[in-house]
Amino acid sequence: MPYIKQSQRDDWKIILYDLINQLNDVKMIHPEDFAGNLNYVFSKTLKEVATKRNVAFKPGYRFYNEIMGVLDCVKMEFYRRYVAPYEDTKIKENGDI
Repeated sequence: MPYIKQSQRDDWKIILYDLINQLNDVKMIHPEDFAGNLNYVFSKTLKEVATKRNVAFKPGYRFYNEIMGVLDCVKMEFYRRYVAPYEDTKIKENGDI
């Protein structure tokens, strides 16, 4: 669930807005490269999280399963919030199937 406490969001705000601005620049200037850049950002983030080791952190099935679950939830939340309303608008405009 992406609805974390406001204090936790504030910790991420500066880093995320810088990244978001850079992605939006790519989207505006090189729209053909946007999907690849977005994929790279997510893939690189997951790689770095999965490969950094410490005493309390040992990647294994549980960790990888949690990450896969997060990715599924991200996809479903994006669909629920943005894709489904867009499709509802198109149904109204063009008629149902």
